[in-house]
Amino acid sequence: MGCIIGLIIGCACLMLLMEHPRRLSTDIDIIAEPGTDLDKYLDRASEIFPFKDVEEQKRIGKNNIEKKHFKFTYDSPINNRPFYILLDVLFEHNHYSELVQKEIQNDLLLTEPEYVTVSLPSANCMKL
Repeated sequence: MGCIIGLIIGCACLMLLMEHPRRLSTDIDIIAEPGTDLDKYLDRASEIFPFKDVEEQKRIGKNNIEKKHFKFTYDSPINNRPFYILLDVLFEHNHYSELVQKEIQNDLLLTEPEYVTVSLPSANCMKL
C-alpha cells in the first residue's frame, strides 16, 4: 500500500509482535529518517482510513531531536462517538540491531488482504 512512514516502535510495536494482543494501542510511535516528507503519507492515510480530521499538535521538546505529533480523529464503531489515535514521529536514523517485517493483522483490528507490511524492531532488541 505504501503508506507506512518508517519504523514502528513502542507499545504499537509490541501489539503487532504479539500473537494475540489484549490491548489496542491508540498512541503510535514511529521513527522516520531525517528529512522525510510526511505530507504525502498523511494524505494517503486520510484516503484509506476513515479519519474525520488530522491535526498537528505543536509541542516543544527539551532536546534537539526533531519530532512531530498528530491527532487523527474518527468515529468509534464501538460507541458512535469521536475518538482519536495519536501519531508521534521521531526523526532519526534506525538504531535497532534487528528488524522484522510483520503484516498488520491481529484479533483487535479489522483488516483484510492485502495486509500492510511494516518494519518493527525484533522482540530481542526491544528495551522494556
